[in-house]
Amino acid sequence: MDESIVKGKIEKLNVRRDGLKKKQQEIRSSLEKTQQPKDKNLKRIKKRLRRVYQKKNRFAALLPSEKEAGNGEG
Repeated sequence: MDESIVKGKIEKLNVRRDGLKKKQQEIRSSLEKTQQPKDKNLKRIKKRLRRVYQKKNRFAALLPSEKEAGNGEG
């Protein structure tokens, strides 16, 4: 894959991650602490975020300059 295509895909994933984190924060602020572990929406967002991170790391591994860039963000 071309390096510019990979960088574009990583950028899209970063935007997606930011949106999910924002939505997660909104849900957390609207719920009481005791309700958070049971909330289905939070669990769904957590799974989506995990997939986004995995995909991003996979693309980052294709770039020679950013092999370690995908790690540690979170």
